Amino acid sequence: MPQQIIDEVLTTGGNDRDSVMRICVQYSKNKSAEENIAFLKNEYGTGGKGFIFDGNKVSVWWNEAGRMGEQWSETERPANGIQIAYGERASGRGELVSWEQAEKRIGELLELGRFAPQETLDGMNEFERRTAAVNFYEMYRDSNRDEYPELEEYFNKEWFKGAYDDTISRTAELFSQTENVIAATAVADALNRLYVDDENIMRFRLYSPDKVLSVLEDLRLEHKTFTSDRTTQTAPSFITEDEIDRLLTRGSGYNSGKVRIYLYFNEHTDRKERIDFLKNEYGTGGYGGGVFNEWHDAKGIIFSRSDIMSPLAKVTIPWNKAEKRIDSLIKSNRYLTEREIAEDIPRYRSEQEQQKIRNEKYDYLHNMITDEWDSVSKDERMQTLPKRLAYFTDLLENYEKQYFDRHQVEDLIDKTEIGISEAIKNPQTRQSLIDTMNDLKGYSTGLTAGCAYKFAEELAEIRNITLEKVGDFYEIYGEEAVEAARVLEITLTRRHNENGDIPMTGFPVHVLERYTRILNESGYVVDIPQKEYDLGFGSLGNGTTVWNRLEEENGDYKTVAHIDETGEIKYYEDLPDDVKQRIEAQAEYDNIIGRNLVIDERSFVVESVDYTSGDVSMRDVTFENNVGFPINRVEKIDVVERILTEQEQTAEVKQEEKSEHTEETEQVQTEQSDLTPNFKRPKSARVDNTVIYPEIPMSERHNFRITDDNLGVGGPKEKFKNNIAAIEMLKTLEEEHRLAMPEEQEILSRYVGWGGLSDAFDETKDNWHTEYSQLKNLLTDTEYSSARESSLTAFYTPPLVIRSIYNALENMGLKSGNILDPSMGVGNFEGMMPDSLSGCKVYGIELDSISGRIAQQLYQKNSVAIQGYQNSTLPDSFFDCSFGNPADIYGLTAEKARYYAVPGYFKQMFF
Repeated sequence: MPQQIIDEVLTTGGNDRDSVMRICVQYSKNKSAEENIAFLKNEYGTGGKGFIFDGNKVSVWWNEAGRMGEQWSETERPANGIQIAYGERASGRGELVSWEQAEKRIGELLELGRFAPQETLDGMNEFERRTAAVNFYEMYRDSNRDEYPELEEYFNKEWFKGAYDDTISRTAELFSQTENVIAATAVADALNRLYVDDENIMRFRLYSPDKVLSVLEDLRLEHKTFTSDRTTQTAPSFITEDEIDRLLTRGSGYNSGKVRIYLYFNEHTDRKERIDFLKNEYGTGGYGGGVFNEWHDAKGIIFSRSDIMSPLAKVTIPWNKAEKRIDSLIKSNRYLTEREIAEDIPRYRSEQEQQKIRNEKYDYLHNMITDEWDSVSKDERMQTLPKRLAYFTDLLENYEKQYFDRHQVEDLIDKTEIGISEAIKNPQTRQSLIDTMNDLKGYSTGLTAGCAYKFAEELAEIRNITLEKVGDFYEIYGEEAVEAARVLEITLTRRHNENGDIPMTGFPVHVLERYTRILNESGYVVDIPQKEYDLGFGSLGNGTTVWNRLEEENGDYKTVAHIDETGEIKYYEDLPDDVKQRIEAQAEYDNIIGRNLVIDERSFVVESVDYTSGDVSMRDVTFENNVGFPINRVEKIDVVERILTEQEQTAEVKQEEKSEHTEETEQVQTEQSDLTPNFKRPKSARVDNTVIYPEIPMSERHNFRITDDNLGVGGPKEKFKNNIAAIEMLKTLEEEHRLAMPEEQEILSRYVGWGGLSDAFDETKDNWHTEYSQLKNLLTDTEYSSARESSLTAFYTPPLVIRSIYNALENMGLKSGNILDPSMGVGNFEGMMPDSLSGCKVYGIELDSISGRIAQQLYQKNSVAIQGYQNSTLPDSFFDCSFGNPADIYGLTAEKARYYAVPGYFKQMFF
């Protein structure tokens, strides 16, 4: 390719009106070749153009590798640079001008005065200042000053008075003075520091402070000046085949248009049907205003470069040619990319299915309030009300959902039919829903208004009848009893309680369905409150006691069942079937507690089984005998049962064959025979003492290093946000059963616990309502209870304090030995350990499950036990040093003290 043609192509820049000007400005900044190349890749993006030189067509195509280059097959994929070829297509053929070559030649052309005309060069300074002014103003407009009013203090509002064009012109002129540039740069720098910690200070990301800061900083660079003798004449242009392909592979411009076209062409072969489909899919419309203009209507597609009224190049594509071209692109695997086929098609099909369901819900509601309303009985309406409300909330537009927020019933939007059925039994909730519906019927139209009108009437007619099960009868009390007796025509009597004599009625269990239907037809909601259970399991010498943590009796949790040593269960009250199933599962698991097994040539004894997760916690006896410090390993119940079964079968075979044992096997069996079964020992409170994935070798583990003294610094909302991100990461790692990578450890390290964040657990705090809901949904009941309690006692130890403690230890001469961290939290002491103490081994203990599990992921090479320090059996004279931030004994009542051996509590660590 002649150099003259290559030069002419380069002097036209990319596909943007100001592309040549931006390139000139970039080269005036004295940037490095690497920075210029990065700029050119971004400036050009992906695209092309065509020129006619001496009657010959020359096509150009370029791309930055990875930016839409996947649109092409491997054989036709454009190279990482500018492809130039004779003819009407350049992708995959012709001569490649790499970005390195392009960067060098553009610089030479500028120095030679042949890249751009003088009028372009003369306008560079003003263009750069105006670009900076636009960036600075848009950053101001995008800053989230509504939620962060303190951002107002950073800006001089005098700069932003008047219309947009006036503001930009005035700011651009201000930027001609160095002191104003310095002031604006300081603002962008300050906002950038805030943005690093909290991206929510910006509503959008296009003009984020980091981007604007670099633009302003460039204004202060020493700039080159260029001169030129070039005129504005350029070769005639034409639309290349590459550009037509790219135009068609963009689809119709409607959401999922490409996927619809692709699927239709695969399912229909008739050309006339395809052409009619394309006409309907594209419709009438287009775009323009830039370098390219496009218009499509019933005749076809018109595509041009420059002004559509006087184009430099134009092509008309009738629908029959468009159909043929799209068919060819599909057959050659160039219409949809591999990613679009793998992701967009399944997503589209899913969206279509969801839309079908939405349409069915719409038709159901529409028919109910129009054609079928008068023909449906009150009982049927009552029975279908939760279902209709669930359909209704699913079909609401976002602006309509705000009325649910206004009346504090936004939770109903995400509830199922069963959830709504339970919610509307509450009179206060019903009234809030009525107020919501009255708003909606006044501000909405169509189906929403019609349904809201009907819902408001129905909800206002509902009254409650609450049934309480007593043996084989359901009883009703108070005024509700009077109403029920009247409607059901049953006997009304009276009962004496602490409030005196009150009306009472009732009926046997077997007539519940019939009586419920009668009450529904009369406009009553029948509520049968279900007693809630949160089971706790405590191991004693004679088996396992089961209690309900939501109920107290004689100042302690109420005992509901007991599992004896043989696995037999004794129930102390009538329990729901699902609760019994949980207890039966625990009874089954209890059979393996105290059993001995060998894994990876190490001896273990089963200490506890979590009935909800199926996790079995096993104490590593081999490790304990070697070092005197217990650690635990966790496996699933099915794995442990399989190993136990295999060991029993192997033992039977060996007994029959009377084969001799190896010395190693005899040693393991000796260790096992010396163990006292766990069920014969007095047991403390249940412990989740975990060593994380011990099967993973040490060479693949990473201990996190804390290098930021500002770790954990921030306001309550920021700390909450970091805590949530860390917990979500932890649960992802546990679901995938793997160790955290270094970048994931960074997220985990920002967890600071819940000390000082008690507002997040208070559902009455309006400004913490979102955080309260988020926390409730993220944590299990046990995790949430533990976190709420720790908000009064758990306080984060900042790195600066830890570093000072280590300085003191170094001054005392500590270099090696065993260190105990008895209340480690997430392990900041371990993360700050200096190299001078690398010879020390650290053993951590943490009561809080979330904190301990995060510590295990952060310090994967260390021993971390998740249990109360007071429950730990620590060997004498084993530790050389102990440090940490000991927990408070806030709320340690006499009842709790019965479960914890706490004389002296944490004081015993200082031995």
